Amino acid sequence: MILGPSPLRGAELRVSFTLPDARAARLQVVDAAGRMIREHGVEGRAGTFEVNLSDRRPLPPGAHWIRLVQAGAAVTRQISVVR
Repeated sequence: MILGPSPLRGAELRVSFTLPDARAARLQVVDAAGRMIREHGVEGRAGTFEVNLSDRRPLPPGAHWIRLVQAGAAVTRQISVVR
């Protein structure tokens, strides 16, 4: 999973990733308190995806974790948001 840009300064948060099979997946944005503040479902097909998690609303400043979950397995990356 590739995140960018980091640190994020008001720009769009783009996440690129590859799903190995056709099972549905979820991208989640979790804040430093452990609260899920965004979630994006990914259709069930194998391949490479790029998703904009900003959703026309900037993420609040601070540390965030982006988690990709598919079939019980998860990959997590940290990103910082600054103003």
